[in-house]
Formats: sequence, C-alpha cells, structure tokens
Amino acid sequence: MAENVTDETTRRLDELVKATKHKKDIGVKYMKSWELESELREEGREEGREEGRKEGRKEGREEGRKEGREEERANTEAERRRADEAESRADAAEAELERYKAKFGII
Repeated sequence: MAENVTDETTRRLDELVKATKHKKDIGVKYMKSWELESELREEGREEGREEGRKEGRKEGREEGRKEGREEERANTEAERRRADEAESRADAAEAELERYKAKFGII
C-alpha cells in the first residue's frame, strides 16, 4: 500500500490503480495510446514547421519586393542627380564656349 494513503477511499483507489497497472492489455493500450499521441505531436510539429516555412517565404518575398522598390527609388534618384549634374556641366560648357566665341569674334 502507498505511504500517502490516509483513508479507506484513497486506499481502494490505490489498489485499483496498482491492479490496473499490472494488467497486460491495459499496458498495451497505454503504449498504443502513447505512440498515437507521439505521432500526432510529431505531425503537428511538422505542420507547424511547414506553415512557418511558408510564412517565412511569403515575408521574405514581401521584404525583398520592398527592398527592391527602395533600391529602385534610390537608383532613380541617383540617376536623376547624375543627369542634373551632367546638364549643369553641359550648360556651363556652352556658356564658356559662347564667351570664347565672343572674345575671339567667332560667330
């Protein structure tokens, strides 16, 4: 009998538990139940991992698109600045050419 038994009801319950534990078919049912629960947990984990991978890929694509748009904006802005600088240099060169033409009397 268990050391923690304090009354008759608890003692009888303890005896039933012990008797149940010693029945072979109960042990087999318990092991099958344990195996099934283990398989279900593993299936759940795998489903969770797959769901996580799908979500990660989706987030990665969204982040990549966002980064691509930001990079494209930055590239466009850089190209605009280069074009503006080139146009300013061309305007300055034309102005200098006009000064030389005027200085040397070239039409």
